[in-house]
Amino acid sequence: MYIGIDLGGTNAKIGAVTEHGQLLEQAVQSTNIDNPDETIDGIAILIRAMCANHSEHLLKGVGCGVPGILDRENGKIIRTANLRGWNDYRLKEALEDRLKQPVRIENDAKIAALGEAWLGAGQSVADFLMVTLGTGIGGALILDSNPYKTSCEFGHTIIDMAGAPCTCGRIGCLETYFSSHGLLRLLKQELENGTHSRFDMSHVHKLKPVDIANAADRSDPAAVNAFHNAGTALGIAMGNITNLIGIHFFIIGGGIANAWEHFYDSMFASCRSTVFENSKENIHIVRAQLGDIAGWIGGAALARQFIT
Repeated sequence: MYIGIDLGGTNAKIGAVTEHGQLLEQAVQSTNIDNPDETIDGIAILIRAMCANHSEHLLKGVGCGVPGILDRENGKIIRTANLRGWNDYRLKEALEDRLKQPVRIENDAKIAALGEAWLGAGQSVADFLMVTLGTGIGGALILDSNPYKTSCEFGHTIIDMAGAPCTCGRIGCLETYFSSHGLLRLLKQELENGTHSRFDMSHVHKLKPVDIANAADRSDPAAVNAFHNAGTALGIAMGNITNLIGIHFFIIGGGIANAWEHFYDSMFASCRSTVFENSKENIHIVRAQLGDIAGWIGGAALARQFIT
């Protein structure tokens, strides 16, 4: 069996899966953002318990997804915004010392994509882009069934040179349209233009994407338009990827993807209108299937794929 770890700023999700994709067990360990050794000690205890619970399966390796910039060769976290005490931490060494098993680490967005590739929406698809819609926009390329070696800053591809300022300091990034702050900006723009809505300007800054989605469920015109425009922007960005490297299959995940019915049509239409004619019929855009277990399943997939 293989064990995957999805290391987050609040919790680490851990799970065991057989070589053939049977999910055996999962557990959660709280993350101490200032004390990595304490967290790793807890993870190691849970993994040993999993091994004891499933002693009929030999543990062959462990894969771990981590947010931030990594030194994969040396198994070290270089910098991570959400785990302030983990910078320059030798994660691979810490896990291997405790578990006496080979460990591989990778960026968390790539790990989630590997999970979808193995047991989710990307099964039997060799090349795809996974897009995660949340506070920001995450992206991970799978090429020839392997994660692309460098980071994919899909959310910071520029789609409007005269657009809104992005939190990264640039202008017109995709995140200014489809992210937590991007959706709020689009909603605010609708209100400023006089579009009818249950919301007013004094409350916009308090809203979350789920609030806008709930309003769109009730056919609120400003919320409906915000999601429509966000979907259009996302489709343009995906179409650019198709034109650049020939990717035709896209998987969309993350919390905001739960508003799928409010942005799918505009996203799909704008993607098809952006690509060249010979690509239009080959465009496939689907929802991620694994939800919040994609990370640890992807960790297990990483171990299965690269640890022999």
